[in-house]
Amino acid sequence: MLSFVAGAVPEWPRRPWNFRSRRALREAAQLIRGFHEASVSFAAPINAQWRGLVGAPTSGDVICHNDLGPFNVVFRRGRPIAIVDWDNSSPGSRMWDVAYALWRFTPLWGT
Repeated sequence: MLSFVAGAVPEWPRRPWNFRSRRALREAAQLIRGFHEASVSFAAPINAQWRGLVGAPTSGDVICHNDLGPFNVVFRRGRPIAIVDWDNSSPGSRMWDVAYALWRFTPLWGT
């Protein structure tokens, strides 16, 4: 389903990353966990084709977003409210998605 979600998406490096509060990071983690929990009961059609992401797992216990980062989360008043851009989603492990999100939400590189 395609729909509009009002809010702001951080555009690094053009827009400052203002999502780094502990509350925002905790709530982003809760969004990710909620999505994973909701996908556990999803039964993909036998002939489902997944785009996935190079290097990502191709099977697992949940559906992974595979590109979780602040650039794919809509924020409203500094709080994450939705995950967007699902073109790389595919079956995988929670740990893969969480590790990728940690890498992208934690700016360990210079600008």
